[in-house]
Amino acid sequence: MTTIEKRNKIKNTIESFSNEQLEETMSFIEQIKENDEKRKDYIKGLLKKEKNLFERFAK
Repeated sequence: MTTIEKRNKIKNTIESFSNEQLEETMSFIEQIKENDEKRKDYIKGLLKKEKNLFERFAK
């Protein structure tokens, strides 16, 4: 399946959704985005801690 076919399939599926289904889908997408932001923040924090640790070892 090509990218265009996938995009059209998704578009047709979304167009067939009721308003309630659209709201649920948007809510689900927002939750995923929020979780991704939390993961990014967590990883950034780990990288900073690791950087500080290596800097201390280098001294």
